[in-house]
Amino acid sequence: MSISVKDAAGDVVVIETLPALGAALAAACLPVVLASDHPAVPVTKQDVAANGTITTQNLVPAGVATAGSAVEISTQGKGTVSIQTVGTYTGALSIQARVAAAAPWVTLSGGSTLIRDTGAYSATIASAAQGIFQLDCAAFSDIRVTALAAVTGSVAVYLRAMDAIALTALDTALPAGSASLGSVGLNAGTNAIGGVTLRPDTGQGASTTHRQALVANITNGAPTSVKNGAGVVNACHIANNCGVGVWVHFYNKASAPTLGTDTPVCSVFVKAGETFPVDTGVFGNRFSTGIAYAVCDNCATVPAVGGTITIASTAAAICISLFYT
Repeated sequence: MSISVKDAAGDVVVIETLPALGAALAAACLPVVLASDHPAVPVTKQDVAANGTITTQNLVPAGVATAGSAVEISTQGKGTVSIQTVGTYTGALSIQARVAAAAPWVTLSGGSTLIRDTGAYSATIASAAQGIFQLDCAAFSDIRVTALAAVTGSVAVYLRAMDAIALTALDTALPAGSASLGSVGLNAGTNAIGGVTLRPDTGQGASTTHRQALVANITNGAPTSVKNGAGVVNACHIANNCGVGVWVHFYNKASAPTLGTDTPVCSVFVKAGETFPVDTGVFGNRFSTGIAYAVCDNCATVPAVGGTITIASTAAAICISLFYT
């Protein structure tokens, strides 16, 4: 076949001869040169489609399918396959895939196929089902729909492979109400991530207990048990209204501490006439066994009984205020 045009004088000029239909074209191709400022040339990728009819069982599940038992489509470079079934039949249909033409077919399972009509996922196309289905095919060279079990009747199968990537199914749905990710609870409803309060797994929360102690004499150390079990001190203020500075020692103990024997986990010094806020940090100070304290005039590794407060025993020389859980 020739392509010809008329020149300015009206003469016919043959500019190229193309090979006949079915003949090789490579040798007859002409190079095309585009200018550097030429507009972009759009390139459209076409979907791939295939269809067929299934009327019998596939007796070769891993190989070349029995005639009339499968409909196959190439998915090279594609991301999603859509499937539509139409007809009157019985017998479930299976989805199979392979990653190379020479590889055996493998049946996909585990709820990989999305049923577009209901939004549910399934491992197979149910017996007699007519509808549209979808699955991810990004890693496969070919996909086929086949009858691995006995079938009756006839079902027309339409396949279309496209570039778009399908949604991936969750292996197991998160149950409503008590669903959780790690240690962050997500209740069913309108709660949104961002409005969830996060805290480390220390067992503490907002303070549920407040204890205020008035110490008038520290001759015996005023050993005090605040809580006989694990707890968290979220806030503590110590007011020293006497004439001398004192040490307040905190113990991880379920009973009142013994001065001269027990070792404190934290000690703070409060000057005479001042109020001292104990730094408990953002998440509080955790005591795994119990919360206890004592007051004395020394800060040895193992504090001993000592010190006197020269103030009437009826007065509140030292006020210790604790907020804890």
